[in-house]
Amino acid sequence: MRRPDRVRPAVAAVAVAGALLGPCALLVVGVLVDPKLTRLGHGDLRVLSLDTLAFPAAMLSCQAVGAVLVLSWPRHPVGWLFLGLGDLLALDGLATDYAAYGALARPGSLPGAGVVAVLINTDFIVWLTVLALIMQLTPTGHVLSRRWGRAAAVTVLCGAAWLVVAVLRPERLDAPFQTVSNPLAIEPLGDALAVLAAFWGTRPAWACSSRPRRWWCVLGALRGWSGSGCGGWPSPRCR
Repeated sequence: MRRPDRVRPAVAAVAVAGALLGPCALLVVGVLVDPKLTRLGHGDLRVLSLDTLAFPAAMLSCQAVGAVLVLSWPRHPVGWLFLGLGDLLALDGLATDYAAYGALARPGSLPGAGVVAVLINTDFIVWLTVLALIMQLTPTGHVLSRRWGRAAAVTVLCGAAWLVVAVLRPERLDAPFQTVSNPLAIEPLGDALAVLAAFWGTRPAWACSSRPRRWWCVLGALRGWSGSGCGGWPSPRCR
């Protein structure tokens, strides 16, 4: 791979700042908020603890790799994706402290804490989408062919659709925010997906071919039910 011109000092400064801003902000907020959570009896919600060392390690690894790639090959998109992923992980830590304090430790003390808890519950979808793009653009920085380019576009579109449905679905949030109600939930959305599940469980024989079965898996992923099978939906009656 041909090495592009060296990065300008201004771009290098932006890359370094982007790599260090997230961890620094997370460290400052963690030092300020985590002791308050402990005093309020919610020490298990701390972001900076021995039980969560893997989280900052992953964040720092992403930003270190991204900074090296951006400084060496500024036109390579994978470096910027790694930097962005590291910042997303740092933002998740900041949002977790905010939601833990405003929605659990002292409910109502911080505005929008319930919405932040919902976003924390679903931001892993963005991580997976970014990781998929990194794998598709490594090592050249370009997709292998037009078909792979369409696959990358579909990856982004499916990730966006999954994120929207996950944010708006009327489902209980994951721990530790399972007691927080979703202020963004749309009840008819859950009913509509349940109707699709019921229809697909009694679909005709033509729907048992391989292509419709893929849509069944997609619908199951969007519904987000836990359990066996594709998204926890009932197993197809294909004989």
